[in-house]
Amino acid sequence: MEPQISGLTLSVIAMGIVFVVLYALALLINLLRILVGPKEDRKTGQAPAIAAEPEADFDSLTEIKGFSPQVVAAITGAVAAYMGQGTTGLRISALRRVESQGTWANAGRVENTSKLRSLQTRR
Repeated sequence: MEPQISGLTLSVIAMGIVFVVLYALALLINLLRILVGPKEDRKTGQAPAIAAEPEADFDSLTEIKGFSPQVVAAITGAVAAYMGQGTTGLRISALRRVESQGTWANAGRVENTSKLRSLQTRR
């Protein structure tokens, strides 16, 4: 009976050590997040202001051949809304029509797009 008790004791001690180490790692990660995280203005508690990028000219939208500036603006707005961010830093440089290649190709395209969307929302 003695070897079973020592085996159980050893198992409990080993699991205890694992949980203590995991807890210490969690504390270390939280400490690093606090130390290295986004720098805020300590006095006001707000993040520093970021200079806005100059907006693109409406004339630059006509560079995309075959599409009117209104269509390009609508597509840009739709992409920004889909990505859940503003149009700052978003520039559409080329547009092309995607020809329908069948039901399976469309399903794959939708699946890949939704996976990309879920990856972007995790950040």
